[in-house]
Amino acid sequence: MKMKSCRLMNGLKTIGKITSLAMLTVCCFSSCNKNFERVLTEDYGESGTNYQQGKVLLILVDGAAGKAVQQAVNTAQAPRIRGLIDNSMYTFEGLADSRTNLSNISNERGWANLLTGVTTHEVGETKEDLEDLATPTFLSLLKTSPKQISSNLFSANQHIVSALEGDVDRGDRLTNDAAVTDALIDQISNTSEEIPDISIAQLEGVQKSGSAEGFYDDAGIPKANVIEAIHIVDGQIGAMVDALRERPNFAKENWLVIVTSNYGGVYTGDKEEGDFYDDPERNTFTLLYSPRLTSSLLQPQAAEIRYNYFSPWYSGTGGTDNAIVKDATLFNMGSRSSDTTSYTIQFMIYDTWPNAGDGHTILSKRPRVNNGPGWNIRMNSSGGNVAVNFEGNSAWGGENWYQIRKNNPWRVYTYVYKECGEIDSLFCYLDGVEFRRERLWNDEMRNDEPLTIGKIEGSNYGLNGHFFVNNVQFYDVALPADYLAANYCKTGLDKIDGFEYWDNLLGYWPNDREIDHGGTILPDYSKYGSVYGGENAGRSDMVLTNPIWETGSMLDPNVCPNPDDAFFREVFNTVDLPVQIMAWLGISVDRQWQLEGLGWPLRYRVLTN
Repeated sequence: MKMKSCRLMNGLKTIGKITSLAMLTVCCFSSCNKNFERVLTEDYGESGTNYQQGKVLLILVDGAAGKAVQQAVNTAQAPRIRGLIDNSMYTFEGLADSRTNLSNISNERGWANLLTGVTTHEVGETKEDLEDLATPTFLSLLKTSPKQISSNLFSANQHIVSALEGDVDRGDRLTNDAAVTDALIDQISNTSEEIPDISIAQLEGVQKSGSAEGFYDDAGIPKANVIEAIHIVDGQIGAMVDALRERPNFAKENWLVIVTSNYGGVYTGDKEEGDFYDDPERNTFTLLYSPRLTSSLLQPQAAEIRYNYFSPWYSGTGGTDNAIVKDATLFNMGSRSSDTTSYTIQFMIYDTWPNAGDGHTILSKRPRVNNGPGWNIRMNSSGGNVAVNFEGNSAWGGENWYQIRKNNPWRVYTYVYKECGEIDSLFCYLDGVEFRRERLWNDEMRNDEPLTIGKIEGSNYGLNGHFFVNNVQFYDVALPADYLAANYCKTGLDKIDGFEYWDNLLGYWPNDREIDHGGTILPDYSKYGSVYGGENAGRSDMVLTNPIWETGSMLDPNVCPNPDDAFFREVFNTVDLPVQIMAWLGISVDRQWQLEGLGWPLRYRVLTN
């Protein structure tokens, strides 16, 4: 796995639930007005058999990535979809799954997310069979509604038909997509019978083409065969919509047409770790069409995520004095005679002081600055630089090292203490780049002093300085240079599923969590600390002395925070569609269904007075 941008990291852990009433409330507080409320009240009719009531045509296109559909639209290969966009809410950057960190999203997983409105159905994890879902489909949930929702399915896929058998009123297995299109058109054109509330057409031409000839080239660009398959599907979608518009009571029937894909097709190249928006397999296309809607494109609002911090700040005088680990016996690095383990220490520092700071201690495990067994990392009073000093190491280092200044980015310092036999080495990195290497002739570092952020005996108590020390990490392994170059900016390590050095992370103090803000404790968020009930619980937390807290938010190239819960909800997720369909049909979402999706307020073209 690789890491590229600050919008990386993990998917969401918070499940969004919304009732149709809640969706209307959102509308009212999102620049909607009384006219919009009245349109919703008048136009969302009761479902059932009356022709004035809402209807849904759901067209599912297997394996059509949003970027592939966008390419087809931009190259005039999808003119019918392009025509629908003028009256649609749509996205080319939809997500098949934003709640799990599965390395691959399969066709079946995408289908299961879409059909159930949840990601807890187990397909793609412990199961692969759509006919063995651990949770009910939204169509089966609608069967429990007193409004007697009816639905028909047309598909050439036996697994889909079997999975929905019993959940739909009619499920037709056809020979291919052309037959599916014809059958759907026949149903739409038959005005002598009541048309169901939900009509579903599943088209698998794109999936079949990609499975046979590949979905993406080596550069991750959709292949020509996929674009050609989308062109064919585009014509089929157009034919269905044309038939719909020709119904005598089309306008009164209040149709919502949903065109969506279940996943983005198989991708075998490298993926950016946790970057769901850049994962081709998660990339979907979704379009909600009604002749009453305006055109509105949903897309992520920012390529990067702001780093929000709730942190104590330090200084010689006036700021927080220090933060001290409760148990001084923890986090010793030993000596050459008794310890052959390598270690890594990493932290972020942001100094807002405008001029050269005094020699404030940043991080240490030592009785006194530059004296006695142990080590300390401090500012150098000459130019606001950062220096490190280990016992017996006469090379102070730090002279003319990288400066930390007001309005500069956060700087990330990493010190790798590498056991090298008779003479150990210290490797120093700034923002993932090695800038100094020292041989340690006398590296006696075991002591009874606690790991400390901020002042220790001999620290400078001058007023100059206003700095934060966050994301402090202590490992019992030498992190490799290539790993640091690619991952030095990671924050929220405890939230990263499958974090590769989780077992080696002996202590972790983010020092930026809102939940800790204003307190006197900086909890240890490693697996060994109190937050996760580890063996060092109650011992490895840091106690603050005279804490002064401050909050901030910034975009910073040296900080790669986890996305907040809203980041991957800026576009349609496939789990949203069951909720959207229920809202259109006037069905309130039962909390017991535990649906994960959100309902989107639609933007109408004409609002009456």
